[in-house]
Parts: sequence; structure tokens; C-alpha cells
Amino acid sequence: MKKRILSILLLCCMVLTMMPATVFAADGEVAACASETGGLYEHHEACGADPAGASDTMMPKTRSGAVRPAATQYTYTLHYDANVGSGAPPSQSVTSSEFHVWVPISEIIPTRDGYTFMGWANSRTGKPIYGGSGGYTSCLVVHGYDMSTTIYAIWEVHNHSWGEWTSNGNGTHTRTCTADSSHTETGNCSGGKATSTEKAVCETCHTAYGELLQPAKTVITTPPTLRLPAYVGNEYTDKALMGGEAKAEGTGVVVPGTFGFKYYEGGRVHPGENRMVILFTPKDTEAYTTAECILTVVGTKRTITRVPDDVIITDKPIGTAFEDLGLPLSPFGVKVETNTGASYSPVPVTWDGSTYNPNKYGEQIITGELHVEKSGFTDSLEPTSTVRATARITLIDDRVFTPTLEPPTYSKQLYGGDLCFLVFADKYLSGGTAKVNGEKVSGKFTLDKEQKIYGHSLTASTLLQAGQLRLKVIFTPDNLKRYTKAECTVDVNVVPRTFKETRAGHITNEKFGTPFEELNLSDSFSFYAVGDEKDPEGTGMDFGMNVVTSWDSSTYDPNSFEEQTIYGEVNRAELEKYFTISENVDLRAVRKVQLQPDPAETEITQLPVFRWKNGDFTLPDNTIFTWRKLQVGTYNGEVGTLVGGVAKVKGADTVAPGTFSFKNAPPFYLRTPGEHDVTVVFTPDDLRLHKPTEITIKINAIKNTISNIDEPDPITDKPFGTPLAELGLPENVCINAVDGA
Repeated sequence: MKKRILSILLLCCMVLTMMPATVFAADGEVAACASETGGLYEHHEACGADPAGASDTMMPKTRSGAVRPAATQYTYTLHYDANVGSGAPPSQSVTSSEFHVWVPISEIIPTRDGYTFMGWANSRTGKPIYGGSGGYTSCLVVHGYDMSTTIYAIWEVHNHSWGEWTSNGNGTHTRTCTADSSHTETGNCSGGKATSTEKAVCETCHTAYGELLQPAKTVITTPPTLRLPAYVGNEYTDKALMGGEAKAEGTGVVVPGTFGFKYYEGGRVHPGENRMVILFTPKDTEAYTTAECILTVVGTKRTITRVPDDVIITDKPIGTAFEDLGLPLSPFGVKVETNTGASYSPVPVTWDGSTYNPNKYGEQIITGELHVEKSGFTDSLEPTSTVRATARITLIDDRVFTPTLEPPTYSKQLYGGDLCFLVFADKYLSGGTAKVNGEKVSGKFTLDKEQKIYGHSLTASTLLQAGQLRLKVIFTPDNLKRYTKAECTVDVNVVPRTFKETRAGHITNEKFGTPFEELNLSDSFSFYAVGDEKDPEGTGMDFGMNVVTSWDSSTYDPNSFEEQTIYGEVNRAELEKYFTISENVDLRAVRKVQLQPDPAETEITQLPVFRWKNGDFTLPDNTIFTWRKLQVGTYNGEVGTLVGGVAKVKGADTVAPGTFSFKNAPPFYLRTPGEHDVTVVFTPDDLRLHKPTEITIKINAIKNTISNIDEPDPITDKPFGTPLAELGLPENVCINAVDGA
């Protein structure tokens, strides 16, 4: 309603602006005069004044007041200006006999990139009052010069917030501004790649569009090949296809792709002729079609080369009939290997029992004929008459036999004095056989470790005596169920070693003065002997045997520091059991004795006195000038001595000979006057008998006394009147002590 009232007010204003004058008649008529000469006057009857009784009718009249004919029609036009935009609606015209018309606003919306359409205004920069959001839906066009009115599109800068592209289903897509849904954009679908089965997918709206791709036809110009022969039962895989080429039909263009078998297990080889369907699949299946061809191969049978496993029968007793052995018979059989390495099982066998002896002990070998024709592999295997199956039969015999032995030999050369546990080993047994009924029995010869020699076992630390030695050997068969152990003997010749020389023993841990009986001389005799003179390194050894019967003490001196040699008597007969001993050899045991010192403790029983003099000048005992060399000995004219001291064996009245000296490394000085403690050392003449000892004595250090002063040189070169300070008198003079120093 408000809009209608505003429209009427606007109409009145526009009419007033177009007329130069307005006249109001006293009888209620309203007249309007045109602004131009020859213009029309408009006369409007007041409401209800129509003589015909028609209400609300405006009748045009002439200037003289006569009524104008009602058939006069006027064409009013509304123009649209997009105002820099585009897509303005076309002009709208309305024919009417009225002096104004209301023209509906077009629903066509112009566009301008980056701007939002706000509505229509009466000027380019005016305020939008028509259309848009909430504007007038029609515009008043009044009678005038050109009978038309132009309205202008009003724009507002707009930053689009575009939504997703949506397919229109016709190869185009549209998106709408989420801020202003009147803003849309439409574009053509593009991108993607069409195939023979799928349309291209637009890169913008991600929807299929366009048409399917029609691939080029492919033909196989060179079929692939297979490696022959083709063995029945094998199955070729796609990788087995070699070579082959396909091209686009009607062109020389080679089509990249792969060959493969079209059907599942299409590469399996059957007996006879095999027609295998090969499918070529192009790498680009969208641009090229697949193609097929046929490969024909003939199935080849394999050749049996061997029967890899022998039939082993070991659980049947002596006397078992051939038919009771349990050999694999038809329909059972054995596994065979072929020329390709493939195995087949079972292949029935006919066994040849002509050589079988049911009462024979030991392994028997029989063979059998293979029957491929009776197996389930007649299509895969060629029959054979040369390859046969083998059976190994060992019948069980419960009898136990004792082998007859041919003794082995002992290969190691033994010598007198060898240790039994080092030389007796099974590895030195060689040769030897065990037989039963003329047949060799497998087993092993070993020495009887429990046997005794010289009353001791072989593993004891016993020395071998020279001469013949018989050893017990035990044969242990591998099959103890069939055979028992057996014993035999082996004769070994033990060669005596040759005695070469005595090895002296040494005693160095006994003290000086040790009595002979306390030397604890053992009865062990040390010496060196050789088994083979040509191989002294390999057969020579040092020995120690308890064969000393007595020791000679006549040459022993318990109070001697010198090395002493003691000889012992040896049991020659006992040694000759093991060694060859020359008649002129010195067969005595030898001990070298070096007694060790055992010095006695000493003590100083009388203190020594220190005496010092310088030339003829002497000082009292135990007295010396300060800063003079304190020493025992002579320095220039100074002489120091320690006299009168006595040292004895501690706890005894035995005087120990020796000398006294100062402990500090001489010479040293007593630098301050007064009494000083000085350490004196007693050194025995024989340190092997006595130990050194020390003690302190009191020595008084005194200052020296001035005896005189050397007169300085006379001054004779100074003139008369020379002041004392200029005489050049010496600052230092030489003084002389009482001892002449």
C-alpha cells in the first residue's frame, strides 16, 4: 500500500514538472496546458462529473472544451541502460490512450564482473528504486516529448565467494556466489581423457562428459613362440611366450603390449595337438583393442631315466618266501625320475625273484620291470625296458658269531722310558681283519685299557722297560647283535734309550752353616738319554728316576760360601731295565750346593768419637767449625776421623769387624753453632756374616776465631790534600782464622 501511495505522489510530481501552468476551474475541472505552442490541453473531470455516469474517468477535450476522440493511442517505451555492465533487458513498449502508463520491470538481470546488481535508478548514479531487492516492480512512463523513460543499472562492488562447480549435464558447469546467489558463472567442461569404456572426467567439476573413445583395431602380425618340446602335464605361463608383434590395423604402427594365455590354465599341455588361445593386451587399452591368435603345440611324453630310491627290506627273517617280502606290487609301485627332472609315482613293477635266496644272510639285490602302461601316467610317460627298479633285501638271522681275528700291528716305535699313557693310543693300531665264515666283519680294533703291565694299567704314569711287550687288543664289531667281541694280542718291541749324561741338580735355598743332613738330598737321579741316535731331537728326553742309593758328604763344608759339588751313588741295575749304559760313563748323581748368607744382627756397643784438625790445628773431640766439611777423610788440609767405636753381634760378646762413617752423603755442613745429632753407620767388613747398623752421636759446631787481618796494599799514588773519601780505601779485607784458614 505504501508503495502505491508513493507511486501516485511521484506521478503527480512528474506531471507538474512537465506542464508550464496549472489552472483550477471554479466548477471543479482541472486543466493542463502544454508547454509548447500547439500542445494539447488536458482536461480531467472531477470524480463523478461524467454525464454518462462513468466514475473515475478522464476524458480528453479540445482547447475550446470539446471532448477529444477516445480512439487516440500513444506508445510509451521503457529503456534499460546496463551502466557499464552487460546483458541489459530489451526496451519494453506499451500502447495506451492514457497520458501515463505503468511498465513492469523486466526480470532479466544484467551482469558486471566484480559487482553486484542492486536495482534500477532514474540516473546513472542515483539510488536504485526499481527491481533488485525490495524495489518497485513497475515504472511510470508519462506523456511527453518522446513518450519514453530510461532507467539505469546500479552496481555495488562485490568480492565473489564462489561455491563448487556443478555439472549442467550438457558439457557445461556452473558455480554460484555464496554471498549473492544472483551471481553465477558458467563454463565448458574440459580436461580428462576419454577411453573406450569411460567418458572423460572434467578437471573442474569432476563429472563425466563428452563421448567414449573409439580405440583403433589391433591385429597380431607376428605370433609369439614357445620353447619346445612341450611336455605333457607342463603348463606354460605368460612369461614363456617369446617374441611376437602386434600393429594397428591398416598401418605400420607397432602397438606396445604383452602376450598372454587367454584362459585359465590355457598354457597346460595335453596329449596330442594343443590349440592355445593367445591374447594380446595393448599397453594403452584406451587407444587400441585387444587381439587374439592361436598357437599349436604337440604334447611330448617324458622319458624315464632312473628309479631314485631303492626298496629296502630289512625286517624279514631267514626263510621268508619271495612273495612274502612285501615288495610294492601293482597297483602300487615306485617313484621314477624323467629326463626333465620331474618325478612320477607310483609306477607298478614286476619283480624278478629268480636270484632271491630265502636262506642267505647278507644283502641280496633284485630288480623289477617298470609298467608305465599300468600306471596313471600313460599320457605323460614313454614306456621303458631299460630302466629297472632295485630292491635291497637283508634277511634277519638270529645267530650270533664270534669273528676270527688277524691281529693288527702297532705302528709307533716305543723306547725305554716312554710314559705309558702318552704312547699307548688306538690310533697307532693299523691293519687287522675280522672274519666269519670267510666273510669280512666290519668293526674296530682298540687296546684293552684295563690290562696290566708291570702291575700298572696302560693309562698310568708308568715308564716302559726295554724289551718285548705283548698287548691285549679288543675287536668290537659294528653289528653287536650279529657278532660278539673278540680278543687278540699285539707284540711291541720297546727299544732301550742310550744314557748320555748326568744332569746336575742345584740347591740354592739353604743358609750358610746348614748341616749336611739338613740339605734334604732326594733319591732322584736326573739325566739325559736318546732313543734314536739319528733323531736326538725327536727321541731325546730328560729323565728323573729315584735310583740314588746314597750321597757322599766328605766334600761338604757348611761354612763355605763357594759352590760345592756333592756326588751320589746310583742303582745301575735298575736303570739298565730302561736304558743302555756305557761301561766308562760317570754314573753318579750330582748336586750343586750354593749356601746363602745368613748375616747376624749387630749393635754398636761403644760410640765412635769424631776428631777434626786442619794441619797442626786441632779441635776437641766431637767438635767442628760451622760451615766446614763434616766427613771422614781428608779435604785439602782438613782431616776428619771416627775413632774408638766398637760393634758386636747382637746378644753376644763377639766383635764384628768393620768401619764407621756418616750416614749423610759426605761432605755436608753444620751451618749453625750448637750441638747437633749426627747419624753414624757401622758397615761390617763381611756383609755375608754381619748386618750393618747405625747410631747417633752429638757433635758441637762452633764459630771460628779471627787470628789477624791481612794489611791492605799501601796508598802512594794520591796527592797531598786528598780527602779521606777519595783515597780509595778497600771495602773488604782478608781476615785469618786461628786454624790458618
